[in-house]
Order: sequence, then C-alpha cells, then structure tokens
Amino acid sequence: MPYDLELPQPFNQHWKVKILDKETLYEEPHVTVLFKEMKWRYGLRSREFLDRRPSPSKIPGDVLNAINAGYEELCRQWDLRFSKNPVPGSEEEEG
Repeated sequence: MPYDLELPQPFNQHWKVKILDKETLYEEPHVTVLFKEMKWRYGLRSREFLDRRPSPSKIPGDVLNAINAGYEELCRQWDLRFSKNPVPGSEEEEG
C-alpha cells in the first residue's frame, strides 16, 4: 500500500508526495512528487532530486517544506515497506 505524505492546503488538492508500493530495490530510496502528468523522484539518501526533467524548480516551496518537515516519517515508511533497501540514518538503523 502506498504512503501519502500529508500536504498543506491548497497544495493537497493537486500535489501528491508518495512512497509507491512497487519500487525496485536497486534504486535509491525515494519519494515520488506528483502533479497532474508530471513526476519527480526525490532521493531520501541524497536529499536531492534524482531526475532533471521535469525541472524541480516547478515544485512549490510549500511542497518542498512539507517533504523536509516529514523527512523522518518518510524514511521510516520507506524502511517499513522496503527493509532490504533501508535509508541510512533512519530510526531503525540508529536504534
């Protein structure tokens, strides 16, 4: 089951930040930012966008702030779903 990060209004109507449930274990752990037909992958290890197109500059600051504010929970949710490809520095690895 995918995980959806809660976004502030009015962004929660058109923007989504998700950990999809069928990611490959060979990719860097990431969240997918969605807006209409556009997708961006944001790496949880590197804390950088993994794709150059579409340009990440199109993502509103409030959406990026929500990703940063929810970073620890995003890492925890990734590790719950993909324990064979954990995010370094997440709660499971620190404990």
